[in-house]
Amino acid sequence: MCASKSLSISHEALRSVNTAICLLMLTFNGLKFMASMVITMLTLKLFYFFLIVLVNVCFQNSYPYFYEFLCQKVYFLQNFDDVLVPPDHVSRSYNDTYYIDSQTVLRCHTSAHQAELLRRGHTHFLVTGDVYRRDSIDSTHYPVFHQMEGVRVFFPGDWETSGMDGTSYAAEDLKKCLDGLAQHLFGNVEMHWIDTYFPFTNPSFELRYIKQAPFHFSVFTFCKKG
Repeated sequence: MCASKSLSISHEALRSVNTAICLLMLTFNGLKFMASMVITMLTLKLFYFFLIVLVNVCFQNSYPYFYEFLCQKVYFLQNFDDVLVPPDHVSRSYNDTYYIDSQTVLRCHTSAHQAELLRRGHTHFLVTGDVYRRDSIDSTHYPVFHQMEGVRVFFPGDWETSGMDGTSYAAEDLKKCLDGLAQHLFGNVEMHWIDTYFPFTNPSFELRYIKQAPFHFSVFTFCKKG
């Protein structure tokens, strides 16, 4: 559900606005729907992996829901409170987030949709889309980028026979899924999991991989909500 059905802004709310019209227009550019775009090709490969390759392993033949058309304009509460961002966190400031009015923002992350989808009763789903943060433009930063995230809810019956506690079981499942995803995307690569710190998740991990030829090293950070 779109938080704001138009771009009209009341006079009283003007003081709360820091989003230029040119940036709002980027919400309509539809890059991920162009067949020749890298974003589109990568999204399709990810969808294929979770829908065809992994469904029997991690979802017990129950297909995950895919969401890629959710509105980029979300309520302040969805973007921050629903995902437990502390009240004094810097991301809530007008320096870090694009405000359309005092109650509505351009989403900073696809996690802004998690609580709503969980309330609908979904227990496993993927969300992909463009997200917006007030970054200065340079070689590695731009105010708009794309994210994909996956959520799976575990129940006691999933781990009770494994001999592990729920957190350990979910962490191992996450690593197994993402090991397969890395191989699906990059082929035969050397991979290492590194324990790391991320303030919103516990535990958190980084997956480091080395592609043999040509030499390439990269780091991906994956987090599991505790």
